[in-house]
Amino acid sequence: MGRLNLLIVLFFSFLSTLVLVHCEDPYWFHTWNVNYATQSPLGVPQQVITINNQFPGPRINCTSNNNIVINVFNNLDEPLLFTWNGIQQRKNSWVDGTLGTNCPIPPGTNYTYKFQVKDQIGSYYYYPTTALHRAAGGHGPLVVHSRELIPVPFDWPQDEYTVLVGDWYTKGHATLKKLLDSGRGLGRPDGVIINGKRGKGDGTDEPMFTMIPGKTYRYRICNVGMKNSINARIQGHSMKLVEIEGSHTVQNVYDSIDVHLGQCYSVLVTANQEIGMGRIFLCYLVNFLLISANAADIRHLNIWPMPKSVSYGHGSLYLGSDFELKTEGTKFVDSSGILKDAFLRTIDVVKGNHVIESNSSKFDSSFVLKGIHVVVFSPSDELQHGVDESYELHIPARGNLLYAHIEAKTVYGALHALQTFSQVCYFNFTSRGIVVHQVPWTIVDQPRFSYRGLLIDTSRHYQPLPVIKKVIDSMTYAKLIHSLSLLRYLRIRTYGMVHIPFQNVIHLLMLQKFYAKNRGINVLAEIDVPGHAQSWGVGYPSLWPSIDCKEPLDVSKESTFKLIDGILSDFSKIFKYKFVHLGGDEVNTSCWQSTPHVHKWLQKNKMNGSEAYQYFVLRAQKIALSHGYEIINWEETFNNFGSKLSRKTVVHNWLGSGVAQRVVEAGLRCIVSNQDKWYLDHLDAIWQGFYINEPLTNITDPKQQSLVLGGEVCMWGEHIDGSDIEQTIWPRAAAAAERLWTPYDMLAKDPEQVRSRLSHFRCLLNQRGVAAAPLDGLERLWTPYDMLAKDPEQVRSRLSHFRCLLNQRGVAAAPLDGLGRSAPEDPGSCYLQ
Repeated sequence: MGRLNLLIVLFFSFLSTLVLVHCEDPYWFHTWNVNYATQSPLGVPQQVITINNQFPGPRINCTSNNNIVINVFNNLDEPLLFTWNGIQQRKNSWVDGTLGTNCPIPPGTNYTYKFQVKDQIGSYYYYPTTALHRAAGGHGPLVVHSRELIPVPFDWPQDEYTVLVGDWYTKGHATLKKLLDSGRGLGRPDGVIINGKRGKGDGTDEPMFTMIPGKTYRYRICNVGMKNSINARIQGHSMKLVEIEGSHTVQNVYDSIDVHLGQCYSVLVTANQEIGMGRIFLCYLVNFLLISANAADIRHLNIWPMPKSVSYGHGSLYLGSDFELKTEGTKFVDSSGILKDAFLRTIDVVKGNHVIESNSSKFDSSFVLKGIHVVVFSPSDELQHGVDESYELHIPARGNLLYAHIEAKTVYGALHALQTFSQVCYFNFTSRGIVVHQVPWTIVDQPRFSYRGLLIDTSRHYQPLPVIKKVIDSMTYAKLIHSLSLLRYLRIRTYGMVHIPFQNVIHLLMLQKFYAKNRGINVLAEIDVPGHAQSWGVGYPSLWPSIDCKEPLDVSKESTFKLIDGILSDFSKIFKYKFVHLGGDEVNTSCWQSTPHVHKWLQKNKMNGSEAYQYFVLRAQKIALSHGYEIINWEETFNNFGSKLSRKTVVHNWLGSGVAQRVVEAGLRCIVSNQDKWYLDHLDAIWQGFYINEPLTNITDPKQQSLVLGGEVCMWGEHIDGSDIEQTIWPRAAAAAERLWTPYDMLAKDPEQVRSRLSHFRCLLNQRGVAAAPLDGLERLWTPYDMLAKDPEQVRSRLSHFRCLLNQRGVAAAPLDGLGRSAPEDPGSCYLQ
């Protein structure tokens, strides 16, 4: 019995040893060398992170309960951490790749990760977690297979492919990190990559995956991007969802699947569509379309100004190669070409300077937008204050013969709709074509205020016509519709009769009748009387009270008012807009009192200086009314003799707060341009102040609110000319434009909430050739230039002439004197006025 007992003990001991050996799960050993490399995922060379010279990194293949050992050598110049997204790390949290539980790997050293995929199966991926390294790559697939003895709820596929898809930025991870550290957003990605590559999507790319007809394949799709969800579809094929991050699912069939950040799905695809010689090539015919990450949050829409009502989806459409304008059913004949020209301009700004290489005929036609169908209900092209600017824009998501649809009461509403359409179109660096994101769109829109203006001071420094045209174009992008072209320092020359300088007349006529009107812009001219008119005496010295008193204009002479009558008579033939601006601000009457003949006239008519000022303004108003105009005057006229003003007066507020409230209480109309918020020449006035300036402050009565026509941002010209006017106007004017367009309840209460969207609009302006300044800091940066010539004074005259030649041709060349981007210090100009 003793021997038997010994044998039994030995036998069971041997069995126990066998059990211990067989319970030890397999180990998989990896050695990784992590480096920077220069690659071009979107066609732009940039720094990426590679693992063993691979981008994306190597695939980790393992089976449930396997042990993974990875020795990582960090050859970067920054600490590095990897996380294994979705791996549970049971009792092993110190290798989860998260700061706080796992220390980063210092540069030039190595660390060995050890973990077990205990009781897990499924599709996962790894990526670096520190210093925003994930924006540079360093990711790769991690696949955990089921053990052979454990059945799966579908037949074993012919083969399986891993698809790592995500949005991608060309800025580089270091730049993106600085943006986030400064409190700013990442902005819109530059494109989408699949397994580290981009594709044109026009059938010319090398195949990424190959399938044999009739066979079924498993695709493990992971969204490894930074910001956006991805909609995945395989053109012409359905997808059966079988697994999500280790869980087998109810096997529903989909045409497309939304894959959100960090998610991994498995789908089965059967090659049941014949293409080519018996094989199906799924390169970038596998369409991964970028969608909004927050489809319910309008703050993440990149439309400026924000429409009155907007709804959108998460799909994408391609613009057809022969994108067209349809007008069936419209009542607008378009004999002047307003609508057609606007459509062509829209296509131009959408395409920009990009080379369109995609061939839409090779896409599924149900995802191709063929054109825009515009219906305008009014046959008139009259452009006047209060014209109906409302519109509706509908862009479908999918269907046959797809068209965007625009409906508008007038052609000018349709122009706004086209501008909105242009802002939902983007150049896709992957497909090399134009894509409309976030379809379907339904936008119902109209402005909050009818008067939304930009004052351009063309008097102190003459603005060349190409510069003014460019500003007018940029106004349409922000839906501003009034351009105030000033003639304060109008010089009148003697050619046998009194007239506006011929060059100014031709330019203004072209602007009003042809260029501005075709863009829905009203041109409002101002002659500022009696002050700000010193230059009038250059042609007619008799307009000056004396050689020592060159302004205000001489109130005692009938010739002064005959001149104003002649100017307004000419204006009425050029400017059909119902308003004319007569100025009336900053009038110092003291030299009237000190000029003998004017003083004598004052005594004869029993007036003091203030009463003479009132007399001058009211008489100028009557002249304007006789030519069919309604009048705009600066607020000093209201502050001094408001009850005497014509009831057809619009008071232009600029000095202080509370004026608009008093004006509308008096029953007059008002335009707001308070200088502390909406004066663009105040370089210390930041965009946040432009955004929060509310024209209806303390005006609660609806009837009185209706008397506030709107507002105007003012670009006074003392220190700007063609070299710096654009960056002084934009993007601050855009902040005011949204205040004037968007319904009050949809305006952000904190301007920082719109920073990202305004920054996007500023970049859009830059892309369209508008020199909009950065949002932060002073609106014009002063950069000195190097004086390279040994004696630059020898070339001053010739260089000055060439600089003016550039300005005349629309080139924003800076003045010779001063810092590199300074404006002239005096009223001198490239043009003798």
